[in-house]
Amino acid sequence: MEIKLSEIKQVNTDSLRDNPLNGHFFDEGPGRETDQLFNDIKERGIIVPLIAKKDGTLIAGHRRLFVAQELKMKTVPVQYVESEL
Repeated sequence: MEIKLSEIKQVNTDSLRDNPLNGHFFDEGPGRETDQLFNDIKERGIIVPLIAKKDGTLIAGHRRLFVAQELKMKTVPVQYVESEL
């Protein structure tokens, strides 16, 4: 099955929401990996777009969104899934 993604769009961070299932798979909040990501995004910005459903639910990139919100970034790069999941 091929998953079709939209073009990269700059999206307001307030229009995205965490996927409740992510907490089962990843640690949330501060930690060594998040600190490294924080420093990287602060220096270079977000290079790899977040992936979200059309309703704004994140599929990939919840740590990047967390860091972006901590850095008070207004927008982040996002690709939306256009295929049925």
